Amino acid sequence: MKASITPGRKTPIKRSVATAEQCSYTVGWSQEDEAYVARVTEFPSLAAHGDSSKAALRELKMVVRFVLKDMVESSSVGRRKRAND
Repeated sequence: MKASITPGRKTPIKRSVATAEQCSYTVGWSQEDEAYVARVTEFPSLAAHGDSSKAALRELKMVVRFVLKDMVESSSVGRRKRAND
């Protein structure tokens, strides 16, 4: 996620990521899990395993796409509910 400073604000405002391809990923071998593990910087709680680094990354990107879609849908539902209050 990119951060920007607004004049008069002391803390940066985080901009949300628009696509899974804009996220930062790492993939490495986990001796403990005996599999490749992919992680995404923007969502530290997400990880995916795979038999290869490509498989782990592919799985994680699928999850990130789902999460981003859900965030957009949840946000638009929240706006509609507030507008109807």
